[in-house]
Amino acid sequence: MKQAQWLYVQSALDATNTAVTLRFSLHGYVDSLGHYYEPRIITPALISVSPNDGGLLSLFGTSSIGDIELANKDGGLNYLADYAVDGLTAQLIFYDGAAETVYFTGTASRIADQDDRLVIGLRAALETLADNLVLTPYAGTNALPAGLEGTADDIKDNPKPIVLGDCRNISPVLVNSSLLIYQVSSRSDCLITAIYDEGARLVNYRTSGAHSVGATTIAVGAGLGDIPSGATIRFGNQLIFYTVQTGLASGHIVITPALSVAVPSGYSVDVMNTYANTADLQADIPFTVTSEKLAKTTLIALTGIGTISVGDKVLFSNHGSIYTVQTGLSAGTITLTAGLTDTIPAGTYCSVIIPTQQALWGSYQGYFRLAYPPVGAVTCDAVTATSGVLDKAADVLDKLAVLSGMSLDSTSKTDLQALGYVGLYISETNTKKDLIDRVIKSLAAYYWLDSTVVYAKKLAVPSATEAFSIEEWQIKSISRLATGLGTNGLPIKAIKARYDRLESTQSSFAGVLQKATRERLKKQYREKTLSDSTATTRHKLAETLEWETLLRYETAVDSMAASLLAIIAVRRDVVELEALLHDIPAFAIGDTVKIITNKLGYAAGKKLVLIGYTLDLKFGIITMRLFG
Repeated sequence: MKQAQWLYVQSALDATNTAVTLRFSLHGYVDSLGHYYEPRIITPALISVSPNDGGLLSLFGTSSIGDIELANKDGGLNYLADYAVDGLTAQLIFYDGAAETVYFTGTASRIADQDDRLVIGLRAALETLADNLVLTPYAGTNALPAGLEGTADDIKDNPKPIVLGDCRNISPVLVNSSLLIYQVSSRSDCLITAIYDEGARLVNYRTSGAHSVGATTIAVGAGLGDIPSGATIRFGNQLIFYTVQTGLASGHIVITPALSVAVPSGYSVDVMNTYANTADLQADIPFTVTSEKLAKTTLIALTGIGTISVGDKVLFSNHGSIYTVQTGLSAGTITLTAGLTDTIPAGTYCSVIIPTQQALWGSYQGYFRLAYPPVGAVTCDAVTATSGVLDKAADVLDKLAVLSGMSLDSTSKTDLQALGYVGLYISETNTKKDLIDRVIKSLAAYYWLDSTVVYAKKLAVPSATEAFSIEEWQIKSISRLATGLGTNGLPIKAIKARYDRLESTQSSFAGVLQKATRERLKKQYREKTLSDSTATTRHKLAETLEWETLLRYETAVDSMAASLLAIIAVRRDVVELEALLHDIPAFAIGDTVKIITNKLGYAAGKKLVLIGYTLDLKFGIITMRLFG
């Protein structure tokens, strides 16, 4: 029978930058594929694995990984001085004489030479998220009036923003000041659902008449611009996206799929992706004024491509007045029905607009373009969608994991998907961990990593059936750290939730806005408090949990807060238990474990959830952290 022992596998680059795999063991080993593990291990690493809940509760520990020491008294490992291991995959495996069990998958940090041994520093998987999420910078290369990268004098080197999920009242980046083009996300899965000027929504079309479930032909009232075939639309009373099959003609459009929610008369028809591509987005380059024209002048000399006809409306880029054309473009000049209100310098752009035809705004993916200079602050709502369906919580976490060089476990995604809609807007430098923490905290969940896979679970009480039991004879020591999940070790009496986040708040508003809308736009979050009367009466020192969540809708907040309060408002033991590793069956984070011991009043058995563990591989000891 083969000897039980620890195995270590390390990916590396040799002196010629060729990928190689290093294999070491405690006593010497050959695996089933014929790979030889050189007997060099002196001390296996001390491994602590703990999930992270984004800082919601004082419940979880800290993940860490120690060093692994390899014998080098004979100098047989001196060649590793020329090898690179930093950031490359490392694994610690226990072989019990019959099968191999992987106890750690992460990365190495460096190799150090200490007397007659080599020490390889290991990084806990969570440490790989300490790097900043890389955002593409703006190049600042616009050659106005063309370009979507800003100029060297405005946004050059600033990060391009990212929308994930359902984000509201974002202050977009002006990427082309000549064409009034803004960007809210650099991702192709972005849909811009609404534009606001000083808080007033710019609506191009509204429904005409009520439309029942199952309708595919939709009547729309008179509007601005077009609703072209292939555009994505959303009605103001629902979250569902539809594709335009037949563009606007005779006051009707045809959509697919059929309406799954009825649409009353007068609701907005939000049209997305009206431009086919970024070239189309930048079409209709404005004319340029060839020489300075003073205020009150009506004769304007222009250069450019296209036509300007009698009755057209024109707009100059240095001020907001709109003029009507009296004499169309001929021999490089036009005349206006009224004189200029301001002096127009040479080189000023002249845009042609026809208010009865041109949409107030149009979009392409994460860009939108305004037809007219805004009165005040421009904000917008934007979402991401997968296969035409608005992303939910798990979709956002999955996309964030991919951006971080990882992936979300499929079972975890299924478990979290029903928790609601969240919105995460990224416009500045953040670590990958901080961003994932924000989403996880929003869902009252916790997560941990295994190599490049993110696992996550909603915080829950022990299940009815335990995965395994630990009995008195298996326990080396056990202690209770707390009887509640508050920072003071007591139950928590209430949850103060802040939700429905706005990315920008405002203090200046369009005159048409109602008071309730103005007040909402002044505050970044809506707030509500849920409390437990029993905990409030029983525990005089019980705390209120401050919960800042990215959840969008009150119903989801109510459901999640009620579920969380049922966990945290009563006694919950937090326990540490030490045992010999070989006495414990296969285990996983989130398992329900039944503890049977005369200590702590657990003689009849106490079910607890495994929320972390530390492995002392040198002495074969496991210290479990549990709650329930």
